[in-house]
Amino acid sequence: MDSAEEMRPFLSIPVGEFIIDELEFRGWDRMHLASITQIPFDEIDLVINGQQKINYKIAKKLGEVFGQSAEYWLNLDGV
Repeated sequence: MDSAEEMRPFLSIPVGEFIIDELEFRGWDRMHLASITQIPFDEIDLVINGQQKINYKIAKKLGEVFGQSAEYWLNLDGV
């Protein structure tokens, strides 16, 4: 195996796209997500639009709602 085959770039997708995919899958909107997570709508919107990083509190709540760990969400956002 040559070095080009050994090193493969990974696809980096913004965390907001993951959240949007999860919302679409469930038929939810951002307001519904804000309501069930108790995260202010403005904060959800900033995260989805890539204007705010996910902190542990948000990561924990997203993990509870979507069925992953807080660390999963923190890793997605590169925290």
